[in-house]
Amino acid sequence: MNVAEDKPLILTLGRWFRRNLGYPLRKLSVDAGFTCPNRDGTLSSGGCTFCDNRSFAVGTRLAGLSITEQVSRQREQILQRHPGTRFLVYFQANTNTYAPVEVLRARYDQALTVAGDIDGLAVGTRPDCLDDAAVELLQSYAGAGRHVWVELGLQSIHDHLHADLNRAYGVQAFDDAVHRLAAGHPLHVCAHLIFGLPGESWRHMMETVEHVAALPVAGVKFHHLHVVRGTPLEARYRRERFPLPAIDAYSGWVADAIQRLRLDMAVQRVCGEAPAEMLVEPSWSCASRRMLGIIERRLVQRGTRQGTDWLPHGPVHPHGQRPASL
Repeated sequence: MNVAEDKPLILTLGRWFRRNLGYPLRKLSVDAGFTCPNRDGTLSSGGCTFCDNRSFAVGTRLAGLSITEQVSRQREQILQRHPGTRFLVYFQANTNTYAPVEVLRARYDQALTVAGDIDGLAVGTRPDCLDDAAVELLQSYAGAGRHVWVELGLQSIHDHLHADLNRAYGVQAFDDAVHRLAAGHPLHVCAHLIFGLPGESWRHMMETVEHVAALPVAGVKFHHLHVVRGTPLEARYRRERFPLPAIDAYSGWVADAIQRLRLDMAVQRVCGEAPAEMLVEPSWSCASRRMLGIIERRLVQRGTRQGTDWLPHGPVHPHGQRPASL
C-alpha cells in the first residue's frame, strides 16, 4: 500500500527508523545464554504459561554458537541480499538483563564489536529485572551514541488476567521500569501486548493501550494469544477450550488500538508468529506483514489512522469504565 512517509496510516518500525535516523536498521536476533527468574526457580520454574522461546526467538536456532558467530552468520546472509544494511543486535530469548552487570557488559560489547555497521542494541527483558546497574549500563550505550531499545513484556495492565498465566509481576513494575529507563540518557522502550487473554474484554485491551500511550514508551508490539505446543497453556487449553481470537476480531482490535497510539510511537509488530509444527491454535496465525496489510485496509475503510483516537492527556476514566467517546 502506498502510504505517505510523513503521514502514514501506521508508523511501522521501518518508517520510525527513517523518520528518526534517516536510514533503516535490521535486527539480528541472538540467544546470549541468559535464563529467566520465572524459569530458574527464583520466582517460578515454569515460566509464563504461554511462552516457549523456540516459537519466536530466531536466535534460539543458533544457540550453542558464540554471540559473535550468531551475529556474523545473520549479518552476512542479509548483506548478500541487501548490501549496505546497518543493524541492531536483538537480545531476544529469555531475560537479557538477568545477570551481574559485568556479564551484561561483556555480552553486549561482544555483539557491538562484530562489525562497524552495528549501530546498537535491542534488549528484551522483564521490568522486574532492571536494577540500577543494568539501567545505567544501557543508558551509557545511549550516551555514547548507540541506538538502544529495551523491550518489556507487559501483555495487559489488568493484573488479574495474569493470575493463571504465571507472569509473576504487576503493572506497577512495568510503569516503574519505563520511568527509570526514560531518565538520564533516555532509552527507547517497546511494550509487548497480548490481545485475547482468557477473560479479557475489548475494554481491557483498549485501557491497556491508552495506559501505554500515556507513558514515555516509544513503540509497541501486538501479539494475539496463540497456543504453542508443549507449553502449560496448551494443557490448560485442552482442558478448558477457552476462546481464542478469530482473525477478523483480532485485526479489528489492533486497528482500534493503533488509533489510540501517539503519532510518534513505532508499531513494531501486529501479530504473533510461531512455526507451524509448534502451533496448536488458532489455525489462522499468519505473518505480521500480511496482518499489517489487513489492518491498513481496515483503517482505510474507516477513514482513520494511527493517533485518530489518541487521548493527549492520557486516560481520564478509571479502569472498568469505557470512555463515553468510544
